Amino acid sequence: MYEKAVDNNVEPIGCTVPSLLGWDEGIQPRLTLNHLLQSFYGEKNALCVDLFEATCDPATKRLRSEYSIDGLHFNTLGYRKTAETIFNEAVRRMLTRNLPFKTGL
Repeated sequence: MYEKAVDNNVEPIGCTVPSLLGWDEGIQPRLTLNHLLQSFYGEKNALCVDLFEATCDPATKRLRSEYSIDGLHFNTLGYRKTAETIFNEAVRRMLTRNLPFKTGL
């Protein structure tokens, strides 16, 4: 998908996989996958948003219950947090980095 986006002049935004709640054995594989994703996007000098850290409990690394309906899928608050995180960590940067400097405003 990354290559397809670049080939079509679309700037991709990578995202890590969020954590989960109720299956602690599944957290470490997600952390490993997320490290690989962040490394890949870092090598490409592309944006990668960390949804795992944005939605997990920092102490346990479990998905915060207020973001989920069942420990795996987001609820409305979880999707709102996802959208805000993507906007703040990637889209805002994309929108502001190439703006021309205007004087006299």
